[in-house]
Amino acid sequence: MKMRLVVGSGLSSPALTTPPLLPLLLLALPLLVSAQMPVFLVYPENVTAPLGSNVSLECVTDQPELVWRINDRQLFDEVAIGSLQQNGFILEVGGPEAVPGGTRITITIPGTLHVNESVEAILCQAGPTQFDLQDGETITFTVYGLPLAPGEVEVVGERVHQLRVTWTPPFSLPGELISYSLLVTDEATGFTSSLGPLNDTSFTHQISERQALDCHLYSFSVFSLNDVGLSLNSSSSTPALHPSAPGPLGAVTTEVSHNSQQLSDSRAVLRLSFQRPESCFPLNYTLTLSEEGGPEEVVPVQVTGSESAMVAEVTGLKENSHYSATLSASNHFQFSVDDPVTTEVSFGAWSHWSPECGSVPLCQWDSQDHMCLCHRLSLLWLPGVSGSGQLHYH
Repeated sequence: MKMRLVVGSGLSSPALTTPPLLPLLLLALPLLVSAQMPVFLVYPENVTAPLGSNVSLECVTDQPELVWRINDRQLFDEVAIGSLQQNGFILEVGGPEAVPGGTRITITIPGTLHVNESVEAILCQAGPTQFDLQDGETITFTVYGLPLAPGEVEVVGERVHQLRVTWTPPFSLPGELISYSLLVTDEATGFTSSLGPLNDTSFTHQISERQALDCHLYSFSVFSLNDVGLSLNSSSSTPALHPSAPGPLGAVTTEVSHNSQQLSDSRAVLRLSFQRPESCFPLNYTLTLSEEGGPEEVVPVQVTGSESAMVAEVTGLKENSHYSATLSASNHFQFSVDDPVTTEVSFGAWSHWSPECGSVPLCQWDSQDHMCLCHRLSLLWLPGVSGSGQLHYH
């Protein structure tokens, strides 16, 4: 009779013909962990066991090294420890000297199956599992281990609403197929979602528009997964802020004033007032000017003020001109707002107000000569004359 025997999964039927089921093992993991139960399985690859013998396979957990005992006597010459193969060690009993039927076999699985890695315990089934062994039969077992946890997890914001998660693969046995499972936690709400299984050691997490709220931190826990089950421990990232574009600028108000005390300089200052867009990151502002009939030009802009009253200031505009001004914001991810604000601004002749001249176009008080000096127009102030003065054209 040919059968497959599982030790450690909680299934003890001698007629079992299928490998251990991963879902069942995963369901049992919380109980195993809480009871500090072992983390390794013994899984026979090929067992030929005709009726007529009473041989038991027993997992012993009180030995630090790998030993096989037959009738409580440790035998090395009758035990062949094969090389590392797919998902575990291949252990063989038999060889030139046949193992007699009725022999009691005790297997001790090592507490340090993975190289340079310590394992606290060994997964054993309650009580020995018995099967029949024919004289001269060879029994081959594979020792499977739950995978180790992945290495360091890093999270980088690559694009708006995207986080790139990478991790270091754990040590694994040759031929062992490792995949990964991720838990994503929104630190602001505590909401957790699972992703996987993933075959690569990196993942791009896309945050939906519905979830894309500014200033939400996200952390990632990465588990390893093999044919046996999930790693008992995970590797976790530090919470990371996902990249997001700044919010809209909203309404922008404009104000134009004269820029220079020099009469020959008729340039003006354009001030655009707005509220700072919502953003978790520092913002940069760009102002694009387009003179009527001319090309667009990105001009330097200085932004000052508080979050509730930001002022963008630009100089060098010409009088008697019509401009289209577009103000936009971006953060260091270089993603501008969806709706930059465009405002139409017309400039005529600027007024310069002074107590002596009043609001007269392009005029400035000359304290030395006691007169209003105006560009295009000269206004002479005559002291001692009542009223607002007299205008003298030159």
